[in-house]
Amino acid sequence: MNFHVTEQHKIRRFGLMALLTIFLSISSTAFTGSILRDLTCLEQVIEQTIRRLESDIEFDSKSSDDLVSRASLQLELSALAAGRPDLLEEDYYHLALSLIAEHFGEYATACQLLRKEMKAQTLSAARDWLRKEITELENILKVTSQEQASQNLAPERDYQATLLDLKKTLARAGVR
Repeated sequence: MNFHVTEQHKIRRFGLMALLTIFLSISSTAFTGSILRDLTCLEQVIEQTIRRLESDIEFDSKSSDDLVSRASLQLELSALAAGRPDLLEEDYYHLALSLIAEHFGEYATACQLLRKEMKAQTLSAARDWLRKEITELENILKVTSQEQASQNLAPERDYQATLLDLKKTLARAGVR
């Protein structure tokens, strides 16, 4: 009789483990499935943040010259207004701030923010993409420093095209 109870216990345990495995695989699929949608929403939040920054809306009595400080506040407000406070998590947050910095031509700041993002990133496709972006920004910085002496020109970078490239990279890696 004791043997019979143990067998039932093993069968139940196996059944629970099977259900747990199915649940985890479904939930991980749902999680990765939402990344591309999150990036689409992040693009809208970045656009709203850039509009706010370009209109010089300030909530402090003293204006800050530091783009990251101003962009952080505006990004938080834009994400909350969009009903997406989850976009303020570390990975999306640094990515968004780096794209905003790129938009305003602050490539060194953007590069620094992407390096922070790379330290936290666990997805290999995203890490590879971040390496590529950091290399591109470093090349822009080299070219810009050489051209500044003569023309003070910086190449334009479009955050929408950058996000589209990230989405394509993640989709090729099987992230949905």
